[in-house]
Amino acid sequence: MIVTDFEDLKNTDREVHDPKGQWTSLRKFLADQGLGYSFHRTTINPDETIHMEYKNHIELVSIIQGSGSITDKQTGQEHSLKPGITYLLDKHDAHILKAGPDGLQMHCIFTPAVTGKEVHGEDGAYPLLNQKAV
Repeated sequence: MIVTDFEDLKNTDREVHDPKGQWTSLRKFLADQGLGYSFHRTTINPDETIHMEYKNHIELVSIIQGSGSITDKQTGQEHSLKPGITYLLDKHDAHILKAGPDGLQMHCIFTPAVTGKEVHGEDGAYPLLNQKAV
């Protein structure tokens, strides 16, 4: 059994900051643990808009705090985000994530698991680091 606290990850190599200053991610379970997925708590700063497309990963997200929206870039369909909302990017969906004035905090599961060092590339995706895309 593994019991951990996200607060213990702050100020360690598992606290990853976006170079643009839009988000911070506390990365709890990672590829080196052999689980096949990784688990993170990500905070999007207030009023940020981020364009993403996980070409190499499937992501499941559960909103735990704050508000905002997610827009499917292909269809233009926008969904409101608040605590209790969950979304799955099961088709490598290109999307726009907007945080409201109170920001967004979410739990995220990625498969394949990330190593913990990834940040979004210019295309909005995480690179694959020694893994196969799904």
